[in-house]
Amino acid sequence: MARLTVNRYICTVKQMFKHGVKYGWVDAYTRYALDAVENLKRGRTKAPEYRDIPPVQAKIIWGNL
Repeated sequence: MARLTVNRYICTVKQMFKHGVKYGWVDAYTRYALDAVENLKRGRTKAPEYRDIPPVQAKIIWGNL
């Protein structure tokens, strides 16, 4: 998975636990501990970056109009 995808998943998990604390399903200490989990930093992980995808050429979209 790409680094940005992993970071989005981390954010989603943190939000789920925050929601769980709100309704009393999860201990507040667990959410506090999850706040210590940092996102993956560019250049400091083996996770790949997204590929640079160039825009589609107009002639491909519009064809021979």
